[in-house]
Amino acid sequence: MLADYLLRKVKVHQIIASYSPIQSEISPMGAIERLAKRGYRLSLPVVIARNQPLKFRSWRIDDELIVGDYGVSIPKGGNWVVPEVIITPLLAFDDKGYRLGYGGGFYDRTLEKFKREKGVKAVGFAFSGQYCEDMPQDEYDYKLDTIVTEQGITEIGKTQ
Repeated sequence: MLADYLLRKVKVHQIIASYSPIQSEISPMGAIERLAKRGYRLSLPVVIARNQPLKFRSWRIDDELIVGDYGVSIPKGGNWVVPEVIITPLLAFDDKGYRLGYGGGFYDRTLEKFKREKGVKAVGFAFSGQYCEDMPQDEYDYKLDTIVTEQGITEIGKTQ
């Protein structure tokens, strides 16, 4: 479902940031492989420092990955890029587009920066069972534009 959504909504010249799943995160890699076969430009996030937004390196399916901070697989090389679409992992989400991550605030800082500078689109990818009706939130949390689960696609609407 994620690949079908992205193929409909994202132009092939736009850069899509995916992620390397950790722990119980749903894997976007099947969808990313479909996009790669169609020539989409891909990137993966890299933690540069605590309390800083993520940076993104260009990446192809067969590029070598190494283990970065927090045990996350990151590209060994690649150019630094600014994506137009960021697929975000999450632990839980609500119907307003808020997400709960692992608590580092990396995606919230990243979305704040890129939404302000470039108008990036944030797509949450999750299992439907991760839905939470009453999600805690604060002033630093940034909404997703869309949430994709195995049960469907929810367009959130206008974000912060």
